[in-house]
Amino acid sequence: MKYELKTAYSITDFIHHKELKQKILNLIDEYEYSRENIDVPGEEKITRNDWFDRWGHERNYWDLMREYIIPHMDFVYSDLGVLEKDYTITNVWYNHYKKGDYLNWHRHISSNWASIYYLHLENENDATEIRSPYDGSIVKPIIKEGQILTFPSNMYHRSNVINQEKIIIAFNIY
Repeated sequence: MKYELKTAYSITDFIHHKELKQKILNLIDEYEYSRENIDVPGEEKITRNDWFDRWGHERNYWDLMREYIIPHMDFVYSDLGVLEKDYTITNVWYNHYKKGDYLNWHRHISSNWASIYYLHLENENDATEIRSPYDGSIVKPIIKEGQILTFPSNMYHRSNVINQEKIIIAFNIY
């Protein structure tokens, strides 16, 4: 017998966004280990990111954000109804998308939750899409700049073809 299990996701305002945005953008611009013009046809086209350096070097933008994100994620866990607040943020990276960029369907199987902080979002239609594991329908949460989307990391999600510039900071939670 098949039962449908609805899953939760959370959209929260990061209250330190206005205070930190420009500082974080500057630190990302200064990060010397970024890759540029990533283009794997059918999989991803991203103007700039530091995904492949996720274990190699300190990320100054994350050092700045960490003290604000940890209490924020405690709130997110409460919002999601997660009783156990014992968690670790396992990976952090940024993606800088420009018009025509994309990241195809993928999931993060070595964590419990995925979070995306929308540091710069010119067009709300460029927010992440999530595919329902039950019927394949696409859920498109309504996101604004300065918000954090958190969802189960085993759910397929993507950045469809981007219309305007978008910069996100993503992190996995275990």
